[in-house]
Amino acid sequence: MLLRMDQTSPRARPPQAAPSFALGPSRFRLGSAGLIRLMTPPATPDHVTGLPGRSSLLDRVSRALAAGPAALVVVRLDRLSEINDTLGHAIGDSMLALAAARLQETVRRPDLVGTMGGAGFALLVPGIATTMAAEALADRLVDRLSRPYAIGDVVAASGAAAGFALAPRDGLVPADLLRRAGLALEVARQGQGLPRAAGFRPAQEEDARRRLATESALRRALPREEFELHYQPQIGMESGRILGFEALIRWRRDGVLIPPDGFLPTAESSGLILPIGAWALRAACRTAAGWARPVTIAVNVAVHQFADGRLLAEVAGALAAAGLPPQRLELEITESALLRHGAHTLEQLRALRAMGVRIAMDDFGTGYASLSQLHAFPFDRLKIDRSFVAEVEHGGSGAAIVTAIAELGAQMGLETVAEGVETPSQLEALRRRGCAVAQGYLLGRPGPADQLAALLAA
Repeated sequence: MLLRMDQTSPRARPPQAAPSFALGPSRFRLGSAGLIRLMTPPATPDHVTGLPGRSSLLDRVSRALAAGPAALVVVRLDRLSEINDTLGHAIGDSMLALAAARLQETVRRPDLVGTMGGAGFALLVPGIATTMAAEALADRLVDRLSRPYAIGDVVAASGAAAGFALAPRDGLVPADLLRRAGLALEVARQGQGLPRAAGFRPAQEEDARRRLATESALRRALPREEFELHYQPQIGMESGRILGFEALIRWRRDGVLIPPDGFLPTAESSGLILPIGAWALRAACRTAAGWARPVTIAVNVAVHQFADGRLLAEVAGALAAAGLPPQRLELEITESALLRHGAHTLEQLRALRAMGVRIAMDDFGTGYASLSQLHAFPFDRLKIDRSFVAEVEHGGSGAAIVTAIAELGAQMGLETVAEGVETPSQLEALRRRGCAVAQGYLLGRPGPADQLAALLAA
């Protein structure tokens, strides 16, 4: 059964807003940590999908749960907001209606399917008693929703993700099951690659509480000036000189320096990556403008910053405020940014290149970008992931991948940068394979800005 969420369109909802699930007379908002907060929603049926509203579903849910085992599955389309923004809301609404029909066709009880508003759906499937059966159902639903949608002369495509909870194992109260299925959905959406479905585990509630505490601390971190940038040198293979630095963010929380993987996932899921990313961009440009040599500064850009729509203005503002020539700024993006917001990202990358900003693809080879995408996007550099660099001195598949990327870059006129260089033998193997630039602990650890003057003077 699908349980309604709010009816606010994806265009109207701010980027950091989380979906809200409604059941009966109450609405429950799923925050970045997966916690539920009570609100008061309207009780009208959905006019886009034709699925029943929450008031008519409540009794059916309760009766179905009383009759025996069941699975509550929450599913969500990935790209509805992008489709609304690029193809129009009429296409987005048609896509939602088709998705609702596919869900109803997939289950035995179409009357137990409903909409959560936005890009979300939920359904209750009686008779599902095991995790294996629920996983198979969730995978089937994700597969159905991920197939292309033919709408007039337009073919729209979107991935999907699903989370599920089982009754009675995970509870018998509809609101509890919904909350726990929502937690599982967040796990599925944050995962890389396949599968895009996950079941509820009790540890997810503790993880959610921990994420909420981290999110709360992150909200206080910017005004308290707890973030700082450390800079790692990038060395030219031929000259041995510093060609630039990559800015790497750190969080000094209660006197402890926390690396990016300790807080950026929460920043991204909560939407806080937007102000944090904007701060990092301004701080990096300001620091680079004061260097004695006009070397490049590389700044990582999260996928959410491309989706937000303010990136171009923020880049232009940071460059102007610092007085930094755009040719000295390099923005690093991952393959996931290309896959999740392809057309929108391409448009912004071309505009950035027109400004004179350099573009690098980070962690190349670890995602799913095709050669055609690589050809279409205006890159200046390919950064070879450290997992391949670690194997380059031993031969085998890792070394072959490094060789292939270096040759590909040379043929396309792209500079290759090897990340995570830690040994002299790795450096020599990379040099033999034609890599142009290297960075890693062997060549210089990330350090604060006040340590860079001596490096640049060398």
